[in-house]
Parts: sequence; C-alpha cells; structure tokens
Amino acid sequence: MIYSSVLVLVCAISMVSCTSTQQEIREKVEVPQWKVGDCILAHFSMNITIHHKDSNDTTIISIPESATVDISTGKSTCRNITANEDQDLVLNWKSEPGLNGLNREIHIKFRRNMTHNYYGVAQFVGTFMMKKWKVNGTDFNTTVKVDSLEVPALLFHTPLDRSFTCSTWGSTKLKATNTTLPSNLPIELDDSEVHTSNLEFDAFRNGQKTPPPAGFRDALDCEYQPNDIVPIAVGIALAALVIVVLIAYVVGRKRNRQRGYESV
Repeated sequence: MIYSSVLVLVCAISMVSCTSTQQEIREKVEVPQWKVGDCILAHFSMNITIHHKDSNDTTIISIPESATVDISTGKSTCRNITANEDQDLVLNWKSEPGLNGLNREIHIKFRRNMTHNYYGVAQFVGTFMMKKWKVNGTDFNTTVKVDSLEVPALLFHTPLDRSFTCSTWGSTKLKATNTTLPSNLPIELDDSEVHTSNLEFDAFRNGQKTPPPAGFRDALDCEYQPNDIVPIAVGIALAALVIVVLIAYVVGRKRNRQRGYESV
C-alpha cells in the first residue's frame, strides 16, 4: 500500500510516465571501423586543424575511413589486462595513394581507473608528414606532431562495462611542433584543434568476466544529463507520505480515545 502510494505521488508530482525514464544509453547501429584484438572497437570521424607558424594559413588533416590499424610490434595492442596496462589504437594512412603519399598516423591511448571503475583516453598523438623532397640523394621531410600530453582526469571517461558515444565533440587543444628531417629540430607551433563527430569507442572489453557482445557494448552518451526531477519528486512524495501517515496516526489515536471514553 505504501509503495503504491509513493508511485502515485511520484507520477503526479513529476508529471512523467512511470513506465519510461530518461535514456542513459542509446542503441548503436554502426559497424566498428577499427578493431584491436579482443579489447578495442572504435568508430569516428576526426579533423585536426594545424596552424602554420608566422602565417594565418591552416591545414586540416582528416582521418579517412581507409585508415588501417597498425598491428606492428609496440603499436596497437591490448597489453596485459591483469597488470592494468594501457591499451593502444594506432591508425596509419597516406595523404594519397602510391609512393608519393605522405605518411600519417594517430595514436590513442586508453587507460583504466580501477579505483572509480571507469576508463577513458589518457593521451592522443598525431604525426603527419606535410611534405617530402630529395636533395642530392638525401631525403627530407617536414612533419607536424600534435599531442594532448597525458590527461590525468582522462577524456571521454565511461564506466568499465560500457562503451562511449558522442555525436559531436567540440574542440580539444593539442600541443603542436613542426620538425624538418634530417635536421630534427622541432619548432613550436600554435596549438592545433581536434574536432570529432560520430564518436564511439569501446576499450578494455577483455576485462569483463563474461564475453562482451560482438559489437559495441551499451553506450554512455556524452549528451546524457541525469534527470533531477525524479529524485526531487521521490523526496517530495516521501515527505508527503510521512505527513499522511502522521495525520492518519493522530486521527486514529484520537478515535481510539473517544471509543475508550464511550465504553466507560
């Protein structure tokens, strides 16, 4: 009876249906673009804007769908899950097909926080060859490196048993340097920005006690905001219920006293 009363009060006060609540997850339909062993799935579009030194010119580097997972030693890896080591996704591609294409790479490092039971991106590094040439048989190239540096709080953090999704992630600043080889003297550039859309990743899948699904696990959406109406409504409902119970108790006790007097 008390439980039913609480439900009625919650529904009336919050003015929402008791059969539906705000969705914390959304169903994922995209097939992962990239996969690392049994530990990482990823799907996203990404543009990195590079600002050139002493000019207003910019270059936008887009990660193509044709980028491939680098599985060479020390690159994309699940590492040792029992030792709680980081997991890495490294993608390679060329600016254009063939030998004249410029080599480009991004490296995303995932890390777990076992104390608070979540994981996220600890570091993002991009290495982009901008041009190359040959002089007297010596190869030269200019390469820009962008780096988030290690993020103590972790970006895009999500519970260990979930994936992370975000339809549009604004802009994240990256430290940028320009190096011309073979001189290997880096020149600091203005910060670059990375813009991400249709983002979903799912790391540390091999840390579950039960095998994960073939696709992404249930996703925590970056746009999810906790619904404060229901907790407030429950609090009000409980307070109202306490008042109702107290009133019923007082009225009942008064009636019992009156009956006692009548019997005397």
